[in-house]
This record gives sequence, C-alpha cells and structure tokens, in this order.
Amino acid sequence: MERVNTVPNILWITQGWPSDVAPSAGAFHCETVSILKQEFTSLTIANPIPWVPYPLEKFSTHWKNLSAIPKYQKDGNTEIYRPRYLTTPKENHLFLAHLFQHYSLSKIINKVSPSLIHAHFAYSSGATALWIKRKRGIPYVLTLHGDDVTVYPYRNKRAYKLFKKTVLGASKVLAVSHALAEEAKSLVSVDIDVLPNGIDTTKFFTKKTKEEARNSLGLPLDADITIYVGNLTEEKGILDLKQSLMSLKWDKRVSIFIGDGPELSNLQSDPRNVCLGAIPRLNIPVWLKAADYFLLPSYHEGLGQAAVEAGAVNLPVIGGNVGGLAGLLKDQRGILVTPGNTAEITQALELLKGTPQYARKIANNLASYIIKNHDAHHCAKYLEKLYIHLTAKN
Repeated sequence: MERVNTVPNILWITQGWPSDVAPSAGAFHCETVSILKQEFTSLTIANPIPWVPYPLEKFSTHWKNLSAIPKYQKDGNTEIYRPRYLTTPKENHLFLAHLFQHYSLSKIINKVSPSLIHAHFAYSSGATALWIKRKRGIPYVLTLHGDDVTVYPYRNKRAYKLFKKTVLGASKVLAVSHALAEEAKSLVSVDIDVLPNGIDTTKFFTKKTKEEARNSLGLPLDADITIYVGNLTEEKGILDLKQSLMSLKWDKRVSIFIGDGPELSNLQSDPRNVCLGAIPRLNIPVWLKAADYFLLPSYHEGLGQAAVEAGAVNLPVIGGNVGGLAGLLKDQRGILVTPGNTAEITQALELLKGTPQYARKIANNLASYIIKNHDAHHCAKYLEKLYIHLTAKN
C-alpha cells in the first residue's frame, strides 16, 4: 500500500470480535483489519457488549460468557474496546440498544477522536453510528452483512424506519454480496457497493494433505466426512442437515460440526457427529482439509462466509439457494439446495460421493473464484481509498 501524508483516525463499531470466550465472534473481520493496520495505525475496534448485573451470570451460560469477555484486549497492534451498555430483553425486537451503546462509547470516542466511523451491521452498530453522527458530526461508512437487511427491517414499522434512516445517513453503504445489496436497494433507494468479507488465503490455509490432517485429528482415513461451520440454529438448516445425514446409507460416515447454538444437544444425540463447539478461526482449516464435503443449507445468508472459507481450502460445497450464498455457488461453483428440503441435501451428497471428478471440478471452480473476488488485500485496498476520500471531504 502507498503511504499517505495524512492518516485519518478510523473507529470500527462491530457486533463481534474474537476473544478466548468467543473465538469465532466477528473473526471474518480480522484479516482485512490486519492489512488495514499497515496503513491506518490509528484504526481502533469498538465492540459494545451488554452489561451483565450481578448475579445474573450465575444462572445462565450465555450471561456468564458475556460477563467473561474482556473489556479491553490487544490483537497484535490492534486495540479492541468492549464497553458495557444497558440492554433489555429481546433488544433486537425493541430496537433500543443503539441508544445505550452510544453512551457506552463516549469515553472511547473522546480518547480516539475518530475522523470516520465504519459500522458493521445496520443494527445495532449502524444505528449507533447514526446517533453519534447526529450528536458529534462524525461521518460513517456502513457495511450490511445479512440479518440486518433480510430480517430486522421487516419486524415492525419502527425497525424499517430506523433501517432507512441508518442507510441514508451513511457517507457510503457497502454490502457483502450482490443479493444483499439488491434487497437493501429495494428497501431504501441508495447506491450500494459490493465488498465481500476478505480472506487471506496465505493464512487461512494448511499445507497438510487430507491423510495428514485426518491423522493429526484422530479421524478415520477411510470414512466419508462432512463438515459444517456456523451457528447451530434451525434457520441455518441444522435440523434438515441432521435428518439428511441420518438417511445416508454410507458404511462409514463422520460429520463434524464447528460452532455453538441451541441445536447442539440435538446433534450430540448421533454418535457419528463430532461437535467441537466454537474454536479459533485459524484452527478451522485443518478440520476443513480433513473433510470431503462442506454443508451450509441455510434459510437465509448475507454471504455465507463459512462457505467462502471452505472453498478456499478446495472443498466442494453444498449450500442453501438463498441470498449471497446462491451467488457464490452458482455457475458450477457448488451445489444449491432448496432450504428445508432434506431430500435435496441427501441427493447432493450422493452425487458428490458417486462422481468424485465432478466434486473436484466444482471445488476448483469455487477456489479460483474466491482467490479472484474475496482477497483480503483487495478489500483492504478498497477501504483504504474510501477512508482517505471521505475524510478528505470533511
């Protein structure tokens, strides 16, 4: 990257950043930020976390984990602040969180003095940035990621109005996929650029062969191994996936699930399922390398970052025919299935197992596409130019 004379202070507001407690939260940001820090040494991360009053953490694992997330950490030369804010039950239904987040961020804004905010997700980070802009005059960039477009604006009139104001208040709006950008444009008439979450394939990669990966993980060499990475929820197609896998007549089947969520115990009832919980993102490639097929039969996806990462490791992908995932896997870059259709998932798996040449073809097609379109260095370069352009105008 070319150096510039004036380097603006950038504050990212996001709903997740990895920690020991939640190693996968917001992990898709890390590689782009690492590259951006080479140019913007003053780039700071703000990740507001709900305040957990004593003794609530004693009665719920969820609240216990939130309470344990550090208020401050450093990843390399990146500072991450996690101010606590007052929250309410079902905060993403009442749409009040951004008001409290604004106050929780006051000390950080005073310390960092940002010239530009980059908010990730329209709600609640984007709405928080809008409030800060109104109070302090700091412009913001908004990146749309998924549920903030496909779910929240449809919940009630207040949600839609807040979404519209948040999008219109941004100096620039980005979306992680073309499908997401089109849906956002149907809700609010505004120009939106598509900028996927970047992946650095030189880091998110393992040189192990499939046999070496299986040996290192204690997995059988002669098994057919499927893998899923993501939240273990019904809307991710987990129940459909479980039913489909159980219907397979394969002699030796192992199914790996990386992630956490309400369907974890449901999956653990099948002894052929290996449930790892949430693990650090850079530990995932070796598990992907050990697998034969990647599955993400979601009901909606802004992009499907887990499928991008599986493709980077040259795995054939089966995904839900929805949102950005449909665009990612079209043109023989994967197999698309109708959400909720377990028979299609089963048929796709049987097809890949029975035609290994086809499986290799779609895996190679996806890997080539990802290298060309999802490179973290390209994403960082785009953001570098955008930040400098926008701050030069103010």
